[in-house]
Amino acid sequence: MNIAVISDIHLGRGDRADRKRGKDEALIRLLDYLEVHHEQIILLGDVWELLTPKWPGNPQRELRRVRAAHPELAQRFAHPPYRYVAGNHDQAVEALEGVPQEISIKIDQVHIIFTHGHQFDIWAHHLRYIGEFVVWFSAWAARLGTHALTRFFDQLHNLITGSSRDAQLGGLERKLIQQSRERHAQMTVMGHTHLPGIVEHNGHLLVNSGHCLGDSLHFVSIN
Repeated sequence: MNIAVISDIHLGRGDRADRKRGKDEALIRLLDYLEVHHEQIILLGDVWELLTPKWPGNPQRELRRVRAAHPELAQRFAHPPYRYVAGNHDQAVEALEGVPQEISIKIDQVHIIFTHGHQFDIWAHHLRYIGEFVVWFSAWAARLGTHALTRFFDQLHNLITGSSRDAQLGGLERKLIQQSRERHAQMTVMGHTHLPGIVEHNGHLLVNSGHCLGDSLHFVSIN
C-alpha cells in the first residue's frame, strides 16, 4: 500500500491572515501527483485553520467559511483517497463531523500510528485557551500587515514544547514515541511542529511530515 501524508496546511478564510491565500494552485498540483502515485492520502491535522475567525465563538460557521475560501480543495478532501485526522487548529471537526484523532494501519506487519502530535503539547491542553488566544491575536496582527509576529509565535511554541530540529528528539517527540511503543507500534507519523524530519529511537521510527505553508509543500510517502 502506498500512503502519502501531508499536514499543517492551515487553510483559512481567504483574508490577509490566511497563510495559504492565493496559493491553492501549487497545492492542487501536488495533490494531482499524490493521487496518481498513492492509494491513500492522509491529511494529518491542521488542514483547516479554525482558530483565526474575526470574532471567536462559532467553529461550525468558521469551518463553512474556510471551505468556501478554498472550494476545490474542500471538494477533494471530502472523498477518497483522502482520510482526515484532527489537529489542534481544526479540532472542532472531531465534534462536528466525527473526525478521529489518529489512524492506525498495518503495512507488511509494521504497525504505524498516524496522529497530528499535539497530544503532549502544553499549549494545546493545559494552556489551551491562552494558546488559542495567541493564535487569534497573531491573525489580527497579520491582517494589519505584521506577519513577523506569527513567525515569532511559531518559534516560541517549538521552544516551549521542546520540539526539536535536526533529527534530534525533543520532549514532545519522546512522549509520542513512548505512547506508540506502549501500543506495540513500530512507527509514528506526526505533524504539528512544522519541522520535517525522520529519527529512529530504540527501534521506533518517528516521522514528521512538516507543513504545507507558504511555498513549502512537504509530504511523506510510505510504501
